[in-house]
Amino acid sequence: MDGITTIFIIPILLIALITVYLISKFLKIGAPVHRYSSIDGLRGFLAIFVFISHSALWYFRIHTDIGGEGLQIFGNLGPAGVSFFFMITSFLFFSKLIEAYSGKLDWLKLYVSRITRIMPLYTLVVFILLTVVAIGSHFVLRESLFDLLKQAGQWMLFMEPDVNKVGSTRLIIYGVQWSLAFEWMFYCSLPILGALFFRIRMSALTIILASVFLVIFLYIIFEFYDFRAWNGMIQFLGGLPAAFLSKNEKLRRICSKTWMSFLLLFLFVIILLYYPSSFSPIPFLIITVLFTGIACGNDLFGILSHRTCRLLGQISYSIYLLHGLVLFTMFYFIIGFNNIANLTIIPYWGVICLCTMPLVIVTSLTFYFVEKPGIDSAKRVTEKVRRFFSYAPSATLPKADG
Repeated sequence: MDGITTIFIIPILLIALITVYLISKFLKIGAPVHRYSSIDGLRGFLAIFVFISHSALWYFRIHTDIGGEGLQIFGNLGPAGVSFFFMITSFLFFSKLIEAYSGKLDWLKLYVSRITRIMPLYTLVVFILLTVVAIGSHFVLRESLFDLLKQAGQWMLFMEPDVNKVGSTRLIIYGVQWSLAFEWMFYCSLPILGALFFRIRMSALTIILASVFLVIFLYIIFEFYDFRAWNGMIQFLGGLPAAFLSKNEKLRRICSKTWMSFLLLFLFVIILLYYPSSFSPIPFLIITVLFTGIACGNDLFGILSHRTCRLLGQISYSIYLLHGLVLFTMFYFIIGFNNIANLTIIPYWGVICLCTMPLVIVTSLTFYFVEKPGIDSAKRVTEKVRRFFSYAPSATLPKADG
């Protein structure tokens, strides 16, 4: 599968970029320019890489008679994409800790902004997942109402129980929620890391609440995702050197050189071709170097900083959460798994190319009508919560990118 079919990566990316460019004209989706604009462009490619990876994994899951050979490149695109996403998160928030060294942060605003950024779309995804389960089980209640509510609650906490005895419920969204459990684990660790290593002053209540939720998310991770727990958590360390080194203007000038773009692309190819898992130690170090180069200003020949690529980056969270639903809808409701199973590899990738356009259209809509209102509401919600609890602000947190 690694042979000529890897060519389909190119048309899928082109379709995604053309579609987001065209639909941005109607929805007025912006692509703001800032110091780390190349990271915005990177996000879009990473989300599409995860989509491509899961599309390949679906092929092998449906065609159970052909084995798993040929997944070297496609199997690595997804994990490598998630590694980069984790590093982006840690880079942005470690940067905030560095800027607030020996000072204070507005922790209320930080967590409200994370909730309003992440949870509205995820809640919609869980609702759609439960609706698909209801349709798939012909609206027949196979478990008690209490069990169904419990399962819905577990999904809202990024767990993946089967719902209403529908096996492999996670495949409806291809289990992408696991990474959000790790993201929240990282967010909850920030006050502790800030106090221990960055001398950031905060109230005892902040430390206590963060510690409680940290324990909760660690439990979720080791209960449901123990096979990737340590490897997943270690990926966040990859953003730490970038947070420090990106402040160095001399290094930024070096990283912006053309030869550095060739080097970074070469490193990425090495990860895809020569390592069975991008979560292993050497690929982790390579991805850390690669990401540090991008965080320090390299935009891969101007590709990552191009406006269309940054537009794709704006909707990357929606692409990441919804691509599994789009694939499942296409395979289960429109084409049918039996018909998909009869497709050879080239027609199958043709179907995936056809899925790319509706995926980008749908995710552009969810960004505009679900994500963006949540992002824009963060300041307003923070002030309402602050007034409700008579919360005394400690400082103003720098505006988060995305």
